[in-house]
Amino acid sequence: MECDSLQVVQAVGSRFQGSSSMDLLVDDIHASLRAFVDSQVCYVPRIANVAAHGMVKLSFFGLRSLQILEALVDVD
Repeated sequence: MECDSLQVVQAVGSRFQGSSSMDLLVDDIHASLRAFVDSQVCYVPRIANVAAHGMVKLSFFGLRSLQILEALVDVD
């Protein structure tokens, strides 16, 4: 899994267990990762993953926004 939040990546790699909302999120991530035989959580700066970040942002607005973006961007 790639994440652009270094704080989240460090928390997932830590064995500390707490009860804050961040700790509960980390517990959820650990539970999800257990579904995989092998997994790794890596920090990737947002600038290095601009395309994926843009797709996630567009997913909140629906397919129509993606079609508008494709019309505005010259895709070769």
